[in-house]
Amino acid sequence: MATKEWRMEFGLFWALLLLPALLACHDQDYKPVSLKAPASPVATQPGTPPPVLIGMAPILSARASAEGMALLVQALSHPSGLRIKPFFGATYQEINDMVLFGQLDVAIVCTGAFSDPAFARSSRVLLVPQIWPGTSYYHALIVVARSSTFRRFHDLEGASIAFTDPLSLTGCLYPLARVRNSGQDPHHFFGRVHFTHSHDRSLAMVAGGLVQSASVDSAVFREWTGDHPREAKALRILDRSPDFPAPPIVVPISLSPALAEDLSRSFLGLPSSETGRRALALMGWTGFAKPDATYLKRLAEVGPMMEAAHAP
Repeated sequence: MATKEWRMEFGLFWALLLLPALLACHDQDYKPVSLKAPASPVATQPGTPPPVLIGMAPILSARASAEGMALLVQALSHPSGLRIKPFFGATYQEINDMVLFGQLDVAIVCTGAFSDPAFARSSRVLLVPQIWPGTSYYHALIVVARSSTFRRFHDLEGASIAFTDPLSLTGCLYPLARVRNSGQDPHHFFGRVHFTHSHDRSLAMVAGGLVQSASVDSAVFREWTGDHPREAKALRILDRSPDFPAPPIVVPISLSPALAEDLSRSFLGLPSSETGRRALALMGWTGFAKPDATYLKRLAEVGPMMEAAHAP
C-alpha cells in the first residue's frame, strides 16, 4: 500500500472516558503480556473464587463495545453466580496474545485468530455466535458512497479505504486476499489506507465522505444501518465475500472443564433474559450454538486467506 495512516484515537477515548467506569482498565498503549501474572489482578477475600476474565477484540467502537459488554457481563453473571470481569483489547493481536498466554478465561476473538498455529493449539472454540437464527456465518462487505462511480471491486484501485484491524478477516484480510488472488499487489493497490479499529467507525467514515470505501463485517453493517438510517442512505454495497465462519467465543485449553461448562451454559442462556437479549442485539447476534464439524473445517480454511493477504 502506498500510504498507511494508523489511527488510534479511540484507544485514548476508551482509556480515559469509558473503560474506567466499567473495569479500571489498562493504559491505551499496547503492552506485551506477561506469562507470570494475570492481565487484571483483582483482590479477593480468602476462599472466594477469582473472577472470570472475559476479553473482547475491538470489533465495535468504544461506545458500542462498552454498552454491549456491560450488559453481557450483567447477563452472564446472573443467575449463574459467576463474577465476570471484562477486558477490552486495544487491538485484535492483544486479545489473541492474552488467550495464547492464558491471561483470559474466555474471549471474543476475530475469526482469523485460528490461522495462528500457536493460538489454535492453546485454545478451543467454546461457542459460535448466531448472526441470524440458525446461522453462524457472515460476510465481508465492501461499502462505498452511493453517489460514487465505483461499480465493481477493481474500480477501487487507487481509492482510499477504511480497514478495521490488520488481523480482521472481514475488515482487512478479505479485500487484500482478493487483490492478491487477481495477480495484483495488495500493498500498492489501494490509495490511502485508514485503520479505524471498529467496523462501525469505518462505516461512518464512508458515510461522512472521509474515505471512498470500507471493508466491514456484515453483522455490524446490519446493526449500524438500522441504528443510522439517514447515514445508511449514503452507502452502497459494492462487493460481498463468500460465507465466513462467525467470530468465535474461545477458551484456553487449560481452563477447567467445570468452568467451561458454566460459561457455555451462561452464554446459551442469554436469549432467555431481557438483559441478555439487549446485549446480543448490541453485539449483532441472536444467540449461540456449539461448533459443529463444518464450522471448524471452515475456520481452518481461513489461514490460507490470511497468508495470501500478507504475502510479500
